[in-house]
Amino acid sequence: APLSLLRALAARHETVYAVVSTNAAKRYDVSGAARRELLAVMTESSRLANVRAVEVQGYVWRFAHEVGAECLYRGVRSWREDGPAERSLEVLNLAGPLALGPLKRPVPTRFLGADPRFA
Repeated sequence: APLSLLRALAARHETVYAVVSTNAAKRYDVSGAARRELLAVMTESSRLANVRAVEVQGYVWRFAHEVGAECLYRGVRSWREDGPAERSLEVLNLAGPLALGPLKRPVPTRFLGADPRFA
């Protein structure tokens, strides 16, 4: 998650969870734990005290319900590059609670555009 987006979210919300999502069926070059640790060091060194770096295995929407999240934020580099995959994840996050349970109101997704200089 780009640090500029986390700064903006930290200024708006009491608590921000910067989620590193992993899928047990996939193999990663850098482990979820290592990515979470990098994210934690970044946010701590930037003094973002209300940002919590967490690793989530499984569905992010379930974690969002567990912590009482109001919405999910997704950083998008460009809609041309990331749009289709981001929309697929949005549909999963909306349909998951209805199809897989526990039956709860879906947590909406909001998209944040990255600074084009860094996209």
